[in-house]
Amino acid sequence: MRFERILVPTDGSKAAVDAAEKAFELAEQLDAEVLVLSVVEDALVDDKIYGNPPADVERVREIATNAAEDVAEKAEERGIDADAVVTQGSPAQEILDQADSWDADMIAMGTHGRSGLDRVLLGSVADKIVRKADVPVFTSRPD
Repeated sequence: MRFERILVPTDGSKAAVDAAEKAFELAEQLDAEVLVLSVVEDALVDDKIYGNPPADVERVREIATNAAEDVAEKAEERGIDADAVVTQGSPAQEILDQADSWDADMIAMGTHGRSGLDRVLLGSVADKIVRKADVPVFTSRPD
């Protein structure tokens, strides 16, 4: 299999940025292009989900856009063809949908390294992606 298109999800966290750097190393070696994806999570902007007042949708979208554009810019600085995309929805589903619609050959993403009760309560987007993706998934834990 040839890896020409690598999807790199980011939430702006250290784990995501570190994983993106590793994805860039792969992209350089494989001469692949990169699509950086940031997802505005519905739970952050929908008061019906948790009953809390919703976050300012525009502010959350701005943060997501900045995170995606910053990572794409770092790729471009390394000579990698990269684009940034922001979507809204369930992060795991949006990542899978973007990988499919963009025809990605690989997903490269960070994990937050949670374990125990934190993982049970918060779930793991990376775990869902690894289990459901139709393409190989490269995961990287924070140092």
